[in-house]
Amino acid sequence: LFVFAAGNDGTDNDTMPASPTNIKADNTISVAATLKNKSLASFSNFGSKMVEVAAPGVGILSAYPGDEMGLMSGTSQAAPYVAGVAGEIKNQNPKLKPSDIKRILMGTVDGKAWLVGKVASGGVV
Repeated sequence: LFVFAAGNDGTDNDTMPASPTNIKADNTISVAATLKNKSLASFSNFGSKMVEVAAPGVGILSAYPGDEMGLMSGTSQAAPYVAGVAGEIKNQNPKLKPSDIKRILMGTVDGKAWLVGKVASGGVV
């Protein structure tokens, strides 16, 4: 499963395509960023057709060059969160195909009214 960051332009990927996140296939999933569990991050791209899920992406403790750590924000912080969950799903059932993992991720999100119309699943992984 290829997990793509939706982009950090605050634009709608349905009307302003971003690459490579707008590649739609059974083995791809696009991820928007949220501010905690409260709202879509102001910078996050979205799209009710082209972006499938959202995940935490603001103030995420991340590795910096030079063996440093710090807080970073972006859909590039949200995408690894989803990739980690996808890996755990695959670990629990190695026979699952990428399309199965995508279906599970989208079908088990925490639905949020503020994500309806912003991401296809309407929720946060």
